[in-house]
Amino acid sequence: MAYFRNNTVNLLNLHYGLHSFALSGSSAFFGVFLLKSGVPAPLVLVSIAAIVALVVMAATTTLRAVSVGNAPLAVLANASGALVACLYVPVLGTAIYNQAKHSPCTLRFHIASEAGWDLGGASVLLAAAGLLQAGVPIGTCILLSLLGALASLYLLRTYFSALKPAI
Repeated sequence: MAYFRNNTVNLLNLHYGLHSFALSGSSAFFGVFLLKSGVPAPLVLVSIAAIVALVVMAATTTLRAVSVGNAPLAVLANASGALVACLYVPVLGTAIYNQAKHSPCTLRFHIASEAGWDLGGASVLLAAAGLLQAGVPIGTCILLSLLGALASLYLLRTYFSALKPAI
C-alpha cells in the first residue's frame, strides 16, 4: 500500500500513537491511584477533567505568549482557545452552580462571584499595562494569566475535594 511507503506519514502516525498511549496510560494510572487512595469515583473523574482543562489552558496561554510576531502561530493559539472553553467551562460551571444552589440568595452569589472574576481580570490587566509601560515584552505579560489558572486549580481542587459523593 502506498500509505505505508511514506516515511514521514509513518513517523507522524507513530508519534501520535505513542502520545495517545502515554496520555491514556498516565490518566489511567492517576485514576487508579486516586481510587486506591479512597477517593470516590465521581471525584476522580472530576479531578482528571479539571487537570486536563487547566493543562490545556496553560498550554494555550504559553502558545499565545510565544506566538508574538508569528501570525500563523498566533492564529493557531487563539483558535485553540475554543478548545479551552469546551474543557474549562463545564468544570468551573459545575462548581459555581452547585455552590449557587446552596447559597441563601442565588442572585447575590452570582453577582459577587462575577464581581470577583471581573476584579481579578481587571487587576491582572492593570498589572500587564504597567509591565508593558515599563518595557517588559508583551509575551511575558500574557503569561500573567497563568496566575489565574493556578488560582482556579487551587479553588477547584479545594471545592471538589470537600464534596461528599451522592452515589
